[in-house]
Amino acid sequence: LTLNMLLSFAQFEREVTAERIRDKIAASKARGMWMGGTPPLGYRPDGRSLAVVEEHASLVRHIFARYLALGTVRLLEAELKQQGIRVPERETAGGKSLGGGWFSRGALYLMLRRVTYDGRIAHGEKSYPGTHAAIIPSDTFQRVQAMLAEHVQGARTAPRASTPSLLAGKIVDEGGEPLVATHASKGKARYRYYVSRALHTGASSTGLRVPAREIERVVAERLATQL
Repeated sequence: LTLNMLLSFAQFEREVTAERIRDKIAASKARGMWMGGTPPLGYRPDGRSLAVVEEHASLVRHIFARYLALGTVRLLEAELKQQGIRVPERETAGGKSLGGGWFSRGALYLMLRRVTYDGRIAHGEKSYPGTHAAIIPSDTFQRVQAMLAEHVQGARTAPRASTPSLLAGKIVDEGGEPLVATHASKGKARYRYYVSRALHTGASSTGLRVPAREIERVVAERLATQL
């Protein structure tokens, strides 16, 4: 009985201590303080704040600008790889090496959504004005968030009738074969593609497969330029 009582008090003390630590971290973040961890690319720890690493910050600005210009993370990932741009190598405070590989699509999504680049500190679903300098201007950051939200909403909720495949049969692959419209679903998201007829029917294992939204945007931009 005595042992059980001691164990209960020890568990209670651990829970109280953990709750106090969580409250301390939440209060500090509400004051805009950096509470440790690996800082985002473009920053280094500076006490309870973050300092800008200009060499990496210029790359972050380039990524945000190119996303706004290209419109999709997929095209951004492909362009960075084509230009040979890799994740800069860094070291954590504990000496662990980071970076060196290609920018993955998931890493780019996380970077584009990080409120830290807007000069804010995130805590759960909230964010607070930070004591560090912003790398991305607030208006640019908000434009990126709006574009990301638009693409997510379009992929998940757009009804089938509102996204007709206008180019089906009008564009061809390198063999001159018209592309047919098809789609794939992942969870609630629905993605449209234009695919070579032989590849789509299984008559061949090679052919062309392009995302519908991207090529439709390119065609629309070319038409607008001509008109």
